[in-house]
Amino acid sequence: AKRKRDRLREGGLDEEIASIDHKKESFEKFTIVTSELGDERPLTAVGISPDSKIVATGAWSGSCKLWQIGANAICTHTSTLRGHTDRIYDLVFHPRSTLDLDPSLANIATCSADATVRVWSLANPQTDTPMDGSSSSTPLKSITPLATFKGHGDRTNAVGFHPSGRFLASCSSDKTWKLWDLEASKEMMTQDGHARALHCLSFHPDGSLLATAGEDLGVKIWDLRSGRAIITFEGHVKQITDVNFSANGYHLASCSDDHSVKIWDLRRKATTYTLAAHSSLISSVRFRGGAGGEFLMTSSYDSTCKIWNCANWSLVKTLVGHEGRIMSADFSADTKFIATAAYDRTWKLRC
Repeated sequence: AKRKRDRLREGGLDEEIASIDHKKESFEKFTIVTSELGDERPLTAVGISPDSKIVATGAWSGSCKLWQIGANAICTHTSTLRGHTDRIYDLVFHPRSTLDLDPSLANIATCSADATVRVWSLANPQTDTPMDGSSSSTPLKSITPLATFKGHGDRTNAVGFHPSGRFLASCSSDKTWKLWDLEASKEMMTQDGHARALHCLSFHPDGSLLATAGEDLGVKIWDLRSGRAIITFEGHVKQITDVNFSANGYHLASCSDDHSVKIWDLRRKATTYTLAAHSSLISSVRFRGGAGGEFLMTSSYDSTCKIWNCANWSLVKTLVGHEGRIMSADFSADTKFIATAAYDRTWKLRC
């Protein structure tokens, strides 16, 4: 790590080093600022909007709730996305949502055990009618899906927007992944190269590659131009639960039920580091911190969320507070917030 810092200074990148050090110090001070009961059923997914002002949570109930981050990080439940008929497993914001994307277009995508993928706008929510007939001074809103994509033969476990925002990928327990055209609202491609259920996927930052993984213990890298798998990484000994590309374009992280995180190098086509990260299944992994992906975040069924320094893979901070397994975690784009969602039905915001 010291040699890397010396090289950065020789290259005139003192400002970048200072920025990394500042973020590390900020993460070390992170504490819970908001804790909300997110649903009557366990929470399974969480995401923060690109403008860092909205948190979305998904639950076993099949609903996805939107929360506005206000002054002093006080969060307010503003609306609910209704349409899924079974557990939500994943959700994601469009890369330009809340920035310059029209709110009436597809701003959020979700997937579910009902074997569908649904896309949602942020415009024209309808006033909810409480089941008990009660009224509220601040009535909640509900949003119905813009489109529903059907085609998987089993539950859909993960969904992701292409960096261009024009396409959507999903993967399923039916062993396939699909690519969808959002503008045409149709399926573009189906691939079935895995031997068992798929749990996760991640687009490469330039949009040319897709990583997929699941219960067959292999991470496959697909060339989206040809639709072929060009690399298979092997090394985990239990199911792989999440994958995520770094913004640097050559590192890919995978996490597993074997309690480890592996860092794969696309240039070497091999693993470069293995983190014995947690004491139970690791549910999510995320790079964040600028063009170099300077930090990595992991969440686990051991009820902790951890932040790692990618310069030397050292532990920066362990986040605690949930009483149950953490199902999902997300950084905000500006790295000011971390949101976690858990089996204890709560989600927490840290800054």
